[in-house]
This record gives sequence, C-alpha cells and structure tokens, in this order.
Amino acid sequence: SGVRIDISLPRQHSLVHYPRSVYLFGSPNGLCSSITESKHIKAVKEPWRRSSRFNALSQMLRTLTRLDKVAALKSDFTRRGMMTGTTSSLHADVHKINPSRKQGTFRRSRSFLV
Repeated sequence: SGVRIDISLPRQHSLVHYPRSVYLFGSPNGLCSSITESKHIKAVKEPWRRSSRFNALSQMLRTLTRLDKVAALKSDFTRRGMMTGTTSSLHADVHKINPSRKQGTFRRSRSFLV
C-alpha cells in the first residue's frame, strides 16, 4: 500500500511530447542558449581579446573589474544628471558665464594651495 506500480504524472507525461514540440516550434522560452552566449562573449571573449595572452586570467579579471567600475560610475553620473549634453555644450555654457575669457588663453594663478 502507498507504492505505485505505474507513474503517470502530468509533468512526466508531457516529456513524451517534448521532442516533437522542439522540432516543430524550437526551444521553449527560458531554455534558449543565446542569453548565455551573449554573456559569455561579454565576460570571456572581449576581455581575452584585450589581454596580451600572457597571464591572461589576471588581466581578464582586472579588465572586468575596471569595466564594472566604469559602468557603475556612468550610472551614478547619469543619476546625478552629469551625462546630459555634450562636452561642446559644456564649453559653450562656460563661455556664457564668462564671456571675457578668450579662446586658447591660459592665465596662471600666482597663489598656491598648500
């Protein structure tokens, strides 16, 4: 009593239809390898190409760490509104504030901060 001779659970029965469904409709949602392939390219192939191939693992890890830091910094700058506009628009704003400043001139300050 309590022991089943046959197993006819709905999930296991659906496995009978699985090969035909894959043949007709392709891989089911969530089981496609394209996401892992794109992550592999970002995490392994691109850092490998940037390395000198000598002691590549440490170079790849350093590259990934630096890229993560740059992405975090860009996100922080965007959140603060520092990534809007272009550098030329920034220079134009500076010249609006101080129109007497001539292009290409440099004035050295005589006072030094200690």
